[in-house]
Amino acid sequence: RLALAMKLNGLVASPAFSSWVEGPDLDIDALLWKDQKPQAAIVYLAHLSEEERQFIVTLILSKVITWMRAQAGTGDLRALVYRDEVFGFVPPTAEPPAKKPILTMLKQARAFGVGMLLSTQNPVDLDYKALSNCGTWFLGRLQTERDVARVVDGLEAASSSSGGSLDRGAIERLLAGLRSRVFLLHNAHDERDVLFHTRWAMSYLRGPLTRKQIKRLSPGADRSASTADREAKPRHRAAAAKKSRPVVAAGIDEAFLSDAPGT
Repeated sequence: RLALAMKLNGLVASPAFSSWVEGPDLDIDALLWKDQKPQAAIVYLAHLSEEERQFIVTLILSKVITWMRAQAGTGDLRALVYRDEVFGFVPPTAEPPAKKPILTMLKQARAFGVGMLLSTQNPVDLDYKALSNCGTWFLGRLQTERDVARVVDGLEAASSSSGGSLDRGAIERLLAGLRSRVFLLHNAHDERDVLFHTRWAMSYLRGPLTRKQIKRLSPGADRSASTADREAKPRHRAAAAKKSRPVVAAGIDEAFLSDAPGT
């Protein structure tokens, strides 16, 4: 007991731990609704270490499980939990802290109207029990035969659990012929699979945010300094920025707003 108390005191006194004891309580209702209106809550993890990521994902999902078990059962979707890039969180041969709550939600959450969406680039990095409990799949182009085999095995298990059947050869042929931005939609409740194209959109991906940028985006952050800096920049810099706009692909029409005031 004394050794545990010393470790807890050292943890509480650590400057690195101070950020974990600040801020509002982790309330799932407050994350999902504000003023009786549904909202999206984004938890940003890129600035955390791997151990801290496991800790916060485990903590949030455990809170979600506790909250959902207090809800009445329903056949409608009440909330959706989305985890981007699940690599390392549900591995087939290890037991990280976040694995158990993720598997629990995949097996039980649908009864409470809570859905879970996982994304990964390599299906072999996912535990077989996670794959077999997924009812809806969005499959893009897979790089290796091993990934294709793993996906088809998971589809067969999911189809058999729902009382359906799967044409393994047809699925393998479809996956082998997928092009860029073309996906195969497999739903356990539909009779056949569907191919669809993603909508074309221009997106400027600049990479993860830094700690200073996260602070600027936080509610209540002091933006006066950054605003003053922008106003103090010479006009010729703004003109240079306009000239360096990205080149749009051929065949796409461009439209520009006037620089005149009030337009």
